[in-house]
Amino acid sequence: MAELARPAASALPGDGACLAAERARWRGDLWATCAQDGRKELAAEAADRAVRFAPHEAGAWLVLASFPPPASNPADSLKMSYYTGPNAAELMPPWLFVSVQLAMLADGDIHQLMRHDIRTAVGRPAQLKPAIVTAYRQASPEGQRAIEAAVSDVDAGLAATLRAGAT
Repeated sequence: MAELARPAASALPGDGACLAAERARWRGDLWATCAQDGRKELAAEAADRAVRFAPHEAGAWLVLASFPPPASNPADSLKMSYYTGPNAAELMPPWLFVSVQLAMLADGDIHQLMRHDIRTAVGRPAQLKPAIVTAYRQASPEGQRAIEAAVSDVDAGLAATLRAGAT
């Protein structure tokens, strides 16, 4: 029954994924899809269910880092996201956006993970560089300095572009 409500690959996920998760409450993969693609007001609750039933879902941990439940540590959730999806290239842009928040940069592990992602992104075709530029523009001054330092290690031209404010 849950698979009937699950959206097709060509359909917009969101509500269909949440409906499927409601029908098969024990399916962590469906809760993870609901958390990532569903409505923001349901994201934290769906992500919490996802990590209880499928703790290997890196995207669900990322949602918990972005929308932390009360009395939780978003830095721990972000680290779990990195650790459970170390090669998830599709998560690199959102990891970067979340990791350059001031509270996250204070964590040495997250700082190192962010630097690794930037080095990886710069080494790939240009598809991930716009995410670095966007994260830089949206980051706090401390976050911008962290991105600049990480980018300077691997691409001086991109670092100069960031400092100049160009795209």
